[in-house]
Amino acid sequence: MTTQGPLPLPTEILLLSPRPGTDAAFHDLAARLEGPLAPVPVRVIHGRVIHGGDRPEAPLPSPPRPGAALVTGGQPVALEVLASCPAWRWVHLTASGPDHLHGWPPLPGSPLVTYSRGVNARSIAEWALAAILHFYRDLDHYLERARDRARDQDPGRAQEAAPGRDTPPPSRWDRRWARELSGARLLVVGAGAAGTEVARLAEALGLTTVGVSRTGAPRAGFHRMVSMAELDAELAQADVTLVLLPLSDLTRGTFNAERLGRLKEGSLLLVASRGGIVDEDATLAAVRAGRLRGAAFDVFAREPLPDTSPLWEEPRILVTPHVAGTTDRFMEHTARILIGIWGAAFTRPTPARLAPYVYAMPGGMTDRPGGSGGPGAPGASGPPHPPGA
Repeated sequence: MTTQGPLPLPTEILLLSPRPGTDAAFHDLAARLEGPLAPVPVRVIHGRVIHGGDRPEAPLPSPPRPGAALVTGGQPVALEVLASCPAWRWVHLTASGPDHLHGWPPLPGSPLVTYSRGVNARSIAEWALAAILHFYRDLDHYLERARDRARDQDPGRAQEAAPGRDTPPPSRWDRRWARELSGARLLVVGAGAAGTEVARLAEALGLTTVGVSRTGAPRAGFHRMVSMAELDAELAQADVTLVLLPLSDLTRGTFNAERLGRLKEGSLLLVASRGGIVDEDATLAAVRAGRLRGAAFDVFAREPLPDTSPLWEEPRILVTPHVAGTTDRFMEHTARILIGIWGAAFTRPTPARLAPYVYAMPGGMTDRPGGSGGPGAPGASGPPHPPGA
C-alpha cells in the first residue's frame, strides 16, 4: 500500500560529524536547515565512524529521540550510532552515490533512506575539465621541468647525479606547442548527473561528447549516447575517457588491463567516481609505456592512497586525494537537497520528485512515497537539482 499523505515529521534532525575537521561544515549545514525545517530541532552530534574517522570513541551527549532523522557523511555510520535510536524516521547520506549504503543491516523503524544524488555534479565536472586542460596544455611537463631544475640546483644532488658534468641542466624555459581541445572526443562512462554536467560544460570548449549508460537512451547534453555493450568500440575512438561509474558488483574491475588496452593510443584516462573500477597498476604501466598520454585519479581502491604508491611519483599521472566532489559550496548544495526532500516527503508529498533520492534498504520503507528504491545501476541518471528546486 502506498502512503498518500505526508510522512510524520521527524522528532529531531541529527547531523553526524565524523571527525573534528568536519565540525565547522556540519554546523554550517545546521544553520542552513534550522529555518526551513522548523519547528523540528537540528543539532550536530559527534560519533565514531567505521572508516575514515579520527575522533576518539565517545558516547553521544544524549540519545536520539524515537523518530529522529540522521544526516551523515560518506563514511559508514558506526552501528552504535544507528542502534542508539529505537526507531529512525529518516536517514540521509550526504554522498552523491548510494554505494556506502550497500551492506547496511535493516535500520530500526524502517526509515526513509535517501542520498544526495547530484550534489557534487558541478564540482566533479570542473575537476574533469581541469584535469583535461592539465594535460592538453602540457602543465605536467612544465611542473616536471620546474622540479628537475630544482633538483639540479641542489648541491648534494648535483654532485651525486652528475659529477663533473660539463653541460648545464635543462632550462626551465622549455616551450611546447600544446594541443587545442576543440574537436577532441570525450567519452563519459557513466552519464548520470555529474556526467551530464561534464557534457554541458565541455560543449563550450568545443568537445564532442559521447555518453555511456546501461541502455544508451538519448540524454540531453551529449552529442551521442551508447550502451555499455558498445563501450569497447568507443574506447578506441575517444581522445579522453572519463570514468564516472558507481561502484557495484557489476562495475567493479570494469577497466581491467584488457579493457585499458583498448583505449586509443595517446589518449587520456580520468577517474572520479569510486576506486576499484579501474586497475591502477595497469594504468600506470600503460602511461609509462607511452600508450596513454596521461591519467588523472581522484579515487583509489585503497584510501588514503599510501605514500609508497608509485602513482605519486609518475609525472604523467595527476593524483588528487578524493576531492573532485568537494568545494566550499558542498554544504550549500547539500542543504538544498535536504530541504527539497523534506518538502517532497514530509510537508507536500511529491513522489516523482522524491524518487531519485531514495534508496531501498532491506526491509526498509519501500511502500512510502518514492520508495521504489531509486536508481543505482551503472550509468543511471538523475536530476542534478534537488526536488522542488
